[in-house]
Amino acid sequence: MGETSMGGVQHGASCWCLTGNKVTESPDDSAKLVVTAMKNVVSALKTFNLQDSIKVSTALSFGVLSNSFPPSDGAFNSNLAFVLDPLLEFLNENRSPFMVNIYPYFTVKDDSSLKFALFEPSDRAFVDRNGFRYDNMFDAQLDAVHFAILNQFRRTRKVSDAQLDAVHFSLADQNYNDMKTVVTESGYRTRGPPRDKYSTIDNAMTYNKNLIHHVTSVSRTTAMPGEVHVMSGTPARPNVEVDVYIFSLFNENQKDESEIEGYWGIFNPDMTPKALDWVCGPGKADCSAIQPGGGQCFEPNDLVSHASFAFNNYYQKNGLSDEACSFGGTGIKVYSDPSHGNCIYNVKSNDQNGRTWCVASRQASQTNLQTALDWGQASQTNLQTALDWACGPGKADCSSIQPNLQCFEPNTLLSHASFAFNNYYQKNRATDVSCSFHGNAIKVDKDPSYGNCIYHCNSCGSHAGLGKLKVVTCFINAILLMHTRKYLDMYTV
Repeated sequence: MGETSMGGVQHGASCWCLTGNKVTESPDDSAKLVVTAMKNVVSALKTFNLQDSIKVSTALSFGVLSNSFPPSDGAFNSNLAFVLDPLLEFLNENRSPFMVNIYPYFTVKDDSSLKFALFEPSDRAFVDRNGFRYDNMFDAQLDAVHFAILNQFRRTRKVSDAQLDAVHFSLADQNYNDMKTVVTESGYRTRGPPRDKYSTIDNAMTYNKNLIHHVTSVSRTTAMPGEVHVMSGTPARPNVEVDVYIFSLFNENQKDESEIEGYWGIFNPDMTPKALDWVCGPGKADCSAIQPGGGQCFEPNDLVSHASFAFNNYYQKNGLSDEACSFGGTGIKVYSDPSHGNCIYNVKSNDQNGRTWCVASRQASQTNLQTALDWGQASQTNLQTALDWACGPGKADCSSIQPNLQCFEPNTLLSHASFAFNNYYQKNRATDVSCSFHGNAIKVDKDPSYGNCIYHCNSCGSHAGLGKLKVVTCFINAILLMHTRKYLDMYTV
């Protein structure tokens, strides 16, 4: 989103109040005054006993580091000690997060560095002297910040090298490194100067999608019984939650030097998603039907309808894969035909008869069966509860998953739950409601049967005609769009 000098970000039970943005790059005296300003804000919060629920910090650019490679040698610019030393003292004293903007985009110089920045396999991967392996630039830059904080702690506290070596730079063992780090900005530019071949919508979509996946698809830790925490982390700080905010919501086309700074948005200023521009252009979707002057799908003339038609055309042409219905998080699969009037959506199903099954998964928005079967991410407690209900009060036929029967192996919770969920789903007319299980199940259009274990589809019946066909289409995520517009309405002056 756009830069602001003062703002609050909701986070769980507390808020963050940002006092200043990139103050070390300001030509005035903002850097000298920021800590004093932050102390004044905390004093005001204490008046209302809000100092524990609203944490005060400031967002810094990655340029505050003088060295970032290797990450373990991360160091702050000594010329900024006048602001960083008191800032770190303040953050540590008030248990506030260290906030920094991280942009791997600016390290892209060639195809190899592009892959490293986009979280893709690259020959730039490396292992630093502490044995930490880095497969992407984001982790390397974030850990450089972590080590810079630690190294600043060493400098200001005059801790000997021997003492630090003894803890092997274990970030969690140092008071300063209990400090939470928040990435207040990260994103990828969709357009650059004429000769810049790396600033594209395609690369921006890849970066944002992979960034989201990277910080959410990680290891699991169990706290209290029945409570599972999914934790993200970096090589030097594994299993530590990482909060990241993507920059930006929309293009800032009124900025100076717009060719450099104006093209970071997921949406255009008129709120059309850039994914729509891409899919009708480089994506080679057939968007003729949504053109004015005769296109049968031009009406209703709104963003959701046009984007949904274009997204689905691309999705159907590209194998019905999850990847083909991503669009940087603005696409979502649906299992009903969105055709209307003379506007016919090209619809297919991965199953030639248009059948669907119900299997266990960590979130209802996932529709990739292999992702569901890979597991390791959902709450086993919740899943076991759902399985017990399906085989008990739900009256699913769970005999096949009993020991020595055809679906007992593999003897895993995920496999057993998937079979039971599907049995219940098929017995209850294959409705969306019958494949909910409090968010522990999803519909798929790939037959999950294996070996002698057959997943039945009793409710599929005959499929004569499109009206009865269980189809899968790609639709714009209207909920995302609704909240985006609501945000803009709130902050439009």
